[in-house]
Amino acid sequence: ALGDLGDQRGMAVVVEWVMPQSQVRTSPDEAAVAIRALGKIGPPETVVPFIRRIRNHFPGAGTPNGDIIQAAILDAEASLGEPVG
Repeated sequence: ALGDLGDQRGMAVVVEWVMPQSQVRTSPDEAAVAIRALGKIGPPETVVPFIRRIRNHFPGAGTPNGDIIQAAILDAEASLGEPVG
């Protein structure tokens, strides 16, 4: 819901939810929700470092968890209008 609002003030809430005490949650579904929300909140220079950190916590595409994260990253890139890298 915070992502749908597109308000940058929601970024801190999303980041704290997905990375409490700077540790990435282990649920790929929760991480994917956060990645999509951050993509909608933007701006890229602020949210991309967080998206990369979340992504790096999970295996790459071709694994069930990696595919969930990769799909979320593609959605975030579409929202941001640029690649996450």
